[in-house]
Amino acid sequence: TEDIHKMAAIMPHEEEYLEVSPWSMVQKRIGWLVVFLVLGMITGNVLRHYQTKIDAVVVLELFIPLLIGTGGNVGTQSATLIIRGLATGELKPNRIFKVIWKEGFVGLVLGLSLGCLAGLRTYWMSGDFFIASAVSCAMVATVVMATIAGSLFPILLYRLRLDPAVAAGPFIATIVDVTALLIYFEIARAILRL
Repeated sequence: TEDIHKMAAIMPHEEEYLEVSPWSMVQKRIGWLVVFLVLGMITGNVLRHYQTKIDAVVVLELFIPLLIGTGGNVGTQSATLIIRGLATGELKPNRIFKVIWKEGFVGLVLGLSLGCLAGLRTYWMSGDFFIASAVSCAMVATVVMATIAGSLFPILLYRLRLDPAVAAGPFIATIVDVTALLIYFEIARAILRL
């Protein structure tokens, strides 16, 4: 129960849910939410930085939720698997390079699969091969990055003697959001020559 709470960035309660006062629940949740809000502001800064490129090709905006949502989901899946492996003892933190290689390979296969689907969908919506290529390539890169980040952060926290459960959920999703946007716009800039 404690790990599930921490994975959602909620400090655990000792009492049952209906026994806890609303004020206590706010206190247990607000700290991490403020951290994620501040990190989320970085996402806004990335968007502002690329605003002229977005204005030049407005259709790029349509695929932002697709990329960051998929990246967050993939990263959370990887983090969940690694946190469970660490908690059960089936995964040792000294195997970090094997874990990163394995998750990177899984991410590549997932990324290629999802990238093809995203590229086809983008081409169907936009009718533009280059925009579809940008979205497809960004999806591959985002999924690979998310699987590696989702596996790396829990292990690093574990080695620092911090609870790896805090790396899951919102924390991974926030980091992946910012990184996915940077990947997307840099790939789009290169492919579309913006």
